[in-house]
Amino acid sequence: MNGLREFNTIERVQIPYHHIDPGFINKRLVLSTFGSHFVSVFNQYRKEGNDHWTELSNNHLMVDIALTFCRELKVKLLSEVLSDLHEGSLFCSTEEIEGSDNVYEDGRKSSKILLPYQYDIDTVLVFGTEHFVASTGRSEVTDGAKLSIIGRIREISNNQVIIWPLIIGAPSFDHQFNKDFIIKPKYLMWYGWVWYEIYPEDKSEFSAMKNMPDPSADEWLNVMKEISEESV
Repeated sequence: MNGLREFNTIERVQIPYHHIDPGFINKRLVLSTFGSHFVSVFNQYRKEGNDHWTELSNNHLMVDIALTFCRELKVKLLSEVLSDLHEGSLFCSTEEIEGSDNVYEDGRKSSKILLPYQYDIDTVLVFGTEHFVASTGRSEVTDGAKLSIIGRIREISNNQVIIWPLIIGAPSFDHQFNKDFIIKPKYLMWYGWVWYEIYPEDKSEFSAMKNMPDPSADEWLNVMKEISEESV
């Protein structure tokens, strides 16, 4: 599989279960944010023990329950929250982060969210390194990546928005809820970072593009420089 275009339009517009592969979980903040009902549900299904596999299972469970609560509470995307900004607002969305130095050292760290649109002030994740639950989580935050985040607006100033993350991790479709999905999970699991992308040919008005070869960069530029903005 080289890309989403290898799937057909019907396959691409399906909505698989979106999971977050846990790399960072501030468990205290998760429990305090979602409240006593969350605690009750988590305690009902969590496994007993403190070995690696039990901890891993419980981390995935906490993420699943948090995502369920986000859906039930109709938690907004970060872009929606930033358009009507209030301290304490919760969001859940996939964002690109810049990366952070020294997350392998103890202490408070920060990483800027690279918004794909113009925004007047910086949007910054601030977190404690003790809440990483996987080495991949540390490497993703260090290097910068597109990551799924459940977070809360902590502080707003003239030059930045401070966000406390509850959960950070790679967007993932590798989940039992996708076992009967239209696309086999072994293929689906690699597209957590790009599945939300829609191509022009997925829209009925542009469906004829499916039968057109992709132009070269030079051909594209030569045509487009002769077409006015109004015509486009």
